[in-house]
Amino acid sequence: MKLRVYILLFVLVGYSSMATAQRKGHGKKQQAKHAKKITTKAEKKKKEKQPKVAEKRVAAKDTADLKNTTFEIVQSYRPEIRLDVKRESVPLLPPVDSATANVNYAVPSQSLSYGYFALPLRPLALAKDSAERSFPNYVKVGGGNLSTLLLDAGIGSIKGKNYSLALRLHHLSQAGKITDQKTSLSGLGADGSYRTSKHIWNGGIDVSRDVYNYYGFNDVLLVPFTPLKQQINSIGLYVDMCNAKEDTKWMYHPSFKSSFLNAMLGDEYQVSASLPVEYRVNTHVRIKAGLAGSYTNLSRSVTLPTHSNMAQVIAGADYENGPLHISALIYPTIGQTNSYLLPDVSAAYTINAKEWVVFAGLKGDLYQNMYQQLAAKNPYMHGSYFLEQSHSNKVYGGVRTNIGSHFSVRGQVSWAMHDNMPLFINDTVNSNKCFVVTYDKVNTLSFEG
Repeated sequence: MKLRVYILLFVLVGYSSMATAQRKGHGKKQQAKHAKKITTKAEKKKKEKQPKVAEKRVAAKDTADLKNTTFEIVQSYRPEIRLDVKRESVPLLPPVDSATANVNYAVPSQSLSYGYFALPLRPLALAKDSAERSFPNYVKVGGGNLSTLLLDAGIGSIKGKNYSLALRLHHLSQAGKITDQKTSLSGLGADGSYRTSKHIWNGGIDVSRDVYNYYGFNDVLLVPFTPLKQQINSIGLYVDMCNAKEDTKWMYHPSFKSSFLNAMLGDEYQVSASLPVEYRVNTHVRIKAGLAGSYTNLSRSVTLPTHSNMAQVIAGADYENGPLHISALIYPTIGQTNSYLLPDVSAAYTINAKEWVVFAGLKGDLYQNMYQQLAAKNPYMHGSYFLEQSHSNKVYGGVRTNIGSHFSVRGQVSWAMHDNMPLFINDTVNSNKCFVVTYDKVNTLSFEG
């Protein structure tokens, strides 16, 4: 223990003497610096004049003195924070839950009962064949005891993806036991349609030749006797266009018709056009409007030509909601001699799920009474025929229903007033074998079924 104390005292004495020597050296250095500061200019000049050997000695002396000098080096220090290393995330599984959950189960008793029973086996009805069939091509040939000859042929298989065309040829001739009691009806027609993405175009042409012989004359009194006959040659064409889709707001159906007729009476030209437009407001209401017109000219070699022209404006609306359907249209019309306000109002109500339908209405019409229209009713008209228009108003009502799924029954009662209705009377002036057309006012009460 005493030895340790002696060694500690020896170290402290050595460290104290070293510190004293350093303080003395530092004091000498400060005195040398102070002495250098007070050096005068004369001394500097004196030192400059001293020889180089002296300078070397001084330098050597200074070098020797610097060996015991202590230098202090001061350096500025700026503390910085060391950047931490970015930690890399490593996926780890969650800690294992070693606690046991306490779960109580309550299982009710199950009874094995099922409410399903197998359906009986029944035959299935054959589904409707949806395969597209081509239009039929046919030929009919026949004969009868009245020198009857029948020929009727049709070609309807001319069609493509967007078009279709049908042709028809027909002929019927007969002869009775009376002299010159003969008729011959022949014709050729063609109808076609062309479909685009927005419209459907329809058109057709019809050519006919009808011959009616005048019979019943006393050929003994007429020498030489020349048999008379009414030969009617006609040609007609039509073109119309309508929407390809029926679920659009706007619907339109413009049409154009023209015909030419040549007969013993003379020549008749007829041109008509119509432009109906329909706007669907909603599922119940539709508004209708449009224009229509017709021009007819009958030229004869004996008398002056006669005309039968008309122009119409169409306005009205349709309402349909459930079993009720109401249509109200009006046709302001300008005729050949007068103007008319033609109504077309109808209402229908369905009773008992489309089994019974009750309907009623009021309808007005204007007929041009063209020669082609009247000749189809009575071809033995006299040559003094004149064109006059007929106007009618009809009130009607009725009911219709179905009997099973194959038959339907319809009954109607109507009362009409006709102005200038064409009538056929015997020609008592000439041969009593022809008919004269006269016009008169007629009221009719009709029962239809």
